[in-house]
Amino acid sequence: MSDMEENRMHIDKPEQLPELTPVQLCRQSAIEYIGLGGKSSGKVRNRLESLGFSYNIINDCISKLRDDAYINDEALARRVLRDRRGRRAEGYAALIIRMQNQGIPEEVAESIVYNEADDEYDLLLDYLDERAADELGEMQQHEAYSDEYQRLLGRVGRRAEGRGFTAGMIHRAIHELLADNGEDTD
Repeated sequence: MSDMEENRMHIDKPEQLPELTPVQLCRQSAIEYIGLGGKSSGKVRNRLESLGFSYNIINDCISKLRDDAYINDEALARRVLRDRRGRRAEGYAALIIRMQNQGIPEEVAESIVYNEADDEYDLLLDYLDERAADELGEMQQHEAYSDEYQRLLGRVGRRAEGRGFTAGMIHRAIHELLADNGEDTD
């Protein structure tokens, strides 16, 4: 019998496996939870806390998992940015909150959004072009101060505010889009 076969036989006997330290058990639990889909450090932290690991062990484990590329909050934040364009675009504050809700640390979320996201105003223009084109077209059929125009303006504005864009930015973008299409909005 070769040494390799003898070692394999030795390992196949569970009663002879070495006892895992809390740090090793924490790491193993985290890697099993992360799986192939990738998880943020916040989600991994919550999972490990629910399993009863101590604060210090969790911090050490997450730090080592980052070093070993099991956890990559920056990549997850960039994925959120890619997913939140056009019809799904959101303002910077909403993007940061979405990332934090997914367990991405605030400093990572802010860094990615402020340094790598498209200009917030451009995100809004894309959003309005995708989600409010019908209302904007209909608004051009009405006088600027008519009840129907105001109703449509309110609908578009509320929808964009729900995506985290500011009222002033929305007002400016709507008027710019209407002016580009020949509507006098002053």
